[in-house]
Parts: sequence; structure tokens; C-alpha cells
Amino acid sequence: MLTCKNTDSDDCLTAPQVAALSKIYSGAKNPRTGAQILPGWSPGVEAEPGTWSPGLSDAGRTPAQFTFANTYYGQAVYEDPKWDFRTLNFDEDVRYGDEKVGTVVNSNSPDLRSFRARGGKLIQYHGWGDAAIRPSPPSSITSG
Repeated sequence: MLTCKNTDSDDCLTAPQVAALSKIYSGAKNPRTGAQILPGWSPGVEAEPGTWSPGLSDAGRTPAQFTFANTYYGQAVYEDPKWDFRTLNFDEDVRYGDEKVGTVVNSNSPDLRSFRARGGKLIQYHGWGDAAIRPSPPSSITSG
């Protein structure tokens, strides 16, 4: 583990830093029920420039993940540019967002038979190092 043995240094993490990193890797959970909402991040490119810093912890600026979430609920779900993230109710709003726009923005079904039947061809690539989009599917994860 990366936990500092004796004193804090650039080569290790303090116990609170390890706890925060563990939460990031484990993914979003309902704070009341503990139910998994989204998968966590895959380890591997945290220190690379342009990966985690702008997405999760950009010092002095609003992290991209905050902007994505605020825009999703404020514009797509509630269609209210004044929507305030502080009002998010994990029990109701996540489910409502999935019901209202989930079928449009989520990639929960890998069934491309109708696309292929119409002659569609698809070449797609996504690297595991993108801090904005997780490579793992939310397959069995529900918003409850």
C-alpha cells in the first residue's frame, strides 16, 4: 500500500489521503443506503498530466466531474439553469434522472442488432486512462 510508514512525504500517502483515494476507486454510492450508483475509477494513470487533475481535483478551478454532474441535473434532468447541486436527493434525483434521460445518455445495453441489420458499422476505441469516462460498464448497478 502507499500509506506513509512514519512521516508524510512525496513518496507516500497519509491515512486520510488513502481513505479518499479508496472512495474514488470504489465509485459513487448513495450516502444514506450505501447502494452503488456508478462504478469506480480504474487505477493506473492518476499522476499523468491531464487525467485526474482536471477531472477530479483541479486546484483553483471547478473540476470537470462537478461541471458534468451539475450540467446533467441542471440542464438535462431538471431543465433549470439555476438548479443547485446542494439540493440533490440521492434517493429520488438519481432514479428520476435515470428514468427521464437515462435511455438517451447511458450505454446500458450492448444490443446493436438493429444497427447492424441496417448495415451500420462501428469502430470505437476508448482508453482506460480517461478520467471523464469510466471504462467499466455500470452493468448491475442500480440507482437505489
